Amino acid sequence: MINYTTRNNSVVLNKMDKSKRNILIIGSCKSNVKNKMFINPITPTMAREIYGDCDLVTAYEIAYSITNDFNIYTVNCPTYTDSIEIIDRLAQYDFDFIVPLTFYLRDSFINPITNKETNFCSYYLKRLGYIKSTSTLIVTDYSSDLYESIDHYLSDMNDVYDKVCTNSEVLNKYGSNLVFVLNNLKENPYSHVYLAACLSICNFDKYPNNINIDTYYDIDYLDVPNKSMCFYKYHKPINQSSIEQLNNMKQTDDVYKKVLIDLLIKFVVKSIDLSEYNGSFYNPYVKLQIEMKVKNILKKLSDYAFADFTINNISFIKTDVGVGHMIVDITIDPHNIWDKINIIMEV
Repeated sequence: MINYTTRNNSVVLNKMDKSKRNILIIGSCKSNVKNKMFINPITPTMAREIYGDCDLVTAYEIAYSITNDFNIYTVNCPTYTDSIEIIDRLAQYDFDFIVPLTFYLRDSFINPITNKETNFCSYYLKRLGYIKSTSTLIVTDYSSDLYESIDHYLSDMNDVYDKVCTNSEVLNKYGSNLVFVLNNLKENPYSHVYLAACLSICNFDKYPNNINIDTYYDIDYLDVPNKSMCFYKYHKPINQSSIEQLNNMKQTDDVYKKVLIDLLIKFVVKSIDLSEYNGSFYNPYVKLQIEMKVKNILKKLSDYAFADFTINNISFIKTDVGVGHMIVDITIDPHNIWDKINIIMEV
């Protein structure tokens, strides 16, 4: 179920439907209407009634045209400060995808606590990482049609990318939660919105659907070697563009760098809810209960999310007198790849 409260013809989020892959679009409109409130407009018409004519509504309309579902949420953040202040509230919902219109990969702000320049994406990754969020931040940068040549565009994007990668400590820890897509769609500066919407409805074993938009420059893999930059490539015979090089910004080059694998892992982790055992005394009977619940959940997921699974171990680690946490160690076999994926959950 999706639970809402209606306020002045708007729909305010109370509880999110976790059976869907949910998107939050962070944008701004011309006024402070519904400032910093998480809202599901339900329809493009309702979104326009709430916010008026603005980029936030345009982005919502694009996402809705792809998903045709109630999995798209919006928040109005007219200032940079607003975009920062909502981070703590994001912990209450754990959106699958966070798509900011209010800042690019390159953008920074002066952190009032440290009085130092801080990159927005790095700040989001750290703050969300502290609360063990599984949200994926999908960002873009300046539109390619602002540049006089493809060389000029790629040179600037490489500089932006390299600068962000200098903060290797953050990316080593949380880089799998950051996806950067080049903004190279023709007359349409919403590459990251398209990508988030397509990822929210695609199967884990298939690339997202193509979109019916041309690209401004013809970018290829050789143009961005050794860079974790996703980009759209136009295919003239079918008049569609496909997403290419679908990797996150994890610093180590392994199977977990693949966006679809990372989303599958996060989906499995979110599906295994063992909160009912919090505060329980751990004993062989409780262990058996947990093992049976995990097995039943994975059986249901294996019908469509992955090919097979193995429960390696369920154990209890004591951290103090009468206190500790459970460790659930499983392995899944994704569709269409040879690698087995090991997932270790701390409950």
